[in-house]
Amino acid sequence: SSEWARAAGRSLQAAVLTAVVSVPVGVAAAYGIHNSRSRYAQTIKGALMTPMIAPVIVVAIGIYYLYAGMGLVNSLLGLVLAHTVLSIPFVLLTSLAGLERFDSSQEMVARTLGATRFTAFRTVTLPQIKPFVLASGLFAFVTSFDEVVVALFISRGSSSTLPRKMFTSLRDELNPTISAISTLLIGLSLCVALLAAFYVWRGDKRAALPS
Repeated sequence: SSEWARAAGRSLQAAVLTAVVSVPVGVAAAYGIHNSRSRYAQTIKGALMTPMIAPVIVVAIGIYYLYAGMGLVNSLLGLVLAHTVLSIPFVLLTSLAGLERFDSSQEMVARTLGATRFTAFRTVTLPQIKPFVLASGLFAFVTSFDEVVVALFISRGSSSTLPRKMFTSLRDELNPTISAISTLLIGLSLCVALLAAFYVWRGDKRAALPS
């Protein structure tokens, strides 16, 4: 069906873009919070974690009213930005877990030898927390791909995502297509979870090795 294929393509496109946007933002936030000595660091962390704590319907309504005034309803940009907000907490937590297992003195050595902070992070810290960064990207991808509540408010018609298309189809009629797609989505989520667990395990194993 062209309708289902179009919805799947829209979800895939939004999920990939969400991962591309949320991973750098979440990793940068995790790095800043981890290394900050400011008393506001935990406050910022709490603010970034709010989308995970607040009811999704409340977040969806807020995003809808914000987008209505900005003309972002039913747009790919609006969908990606909304999903990025929902994905950042997962990226933040996963990246912080990786940074806590990393010996930060190695980065300090690189900086004392003349490397800039960004160069030291890129060449010393990032390679060692890479498994956690990859896992956070997978979490961001599946969070966007499976999200339905926000999509109900800000996407419709030819711009509908796959979960929204499934929801409206369940409301209107029951057919085997829903069962088939649900099975595929469960399989996809399971594969992503296993792959993310593998990356985290590999990161833990790498952190346990002597420097």
